[in-house]
Amino acid sequence: MNITQATVIAHSNRIAARLFEGKMLIVTVDDSQLHRVDEVGTFIWDLLENPLSVTKIINAVAEHFDEFNKENQKNEIISFLEDLLKKKLIIIQN
Repeated sequence: MNITQATVIAHSNRIAARLFEGKMLIVTVDDSQLHRVDEVGTFIWDLLENPLSVTKIINAVAEHFDEFNKENQKNEIISFLEDLLKKKLIIIQN
């Protein structure tokens, strides 16, 4: 499924996550696979405590990280979220 800026994302309920040395470690319950995300990914992960649209995620990242260029890097965030979706770490809310 393609993620657009209007898509609303949330954490999957089939994961366990822990912050370790400033980076999020996420384990998928079904296959015990460990996933690590970087500083920006950890920030995005924290935002997803409550369902949030991709547009709001992009705006929050742009406000938090000075070097982030919303227009040039929004596709990177969408790709990151699509990767999380493929790994079943997040779900799309209806």
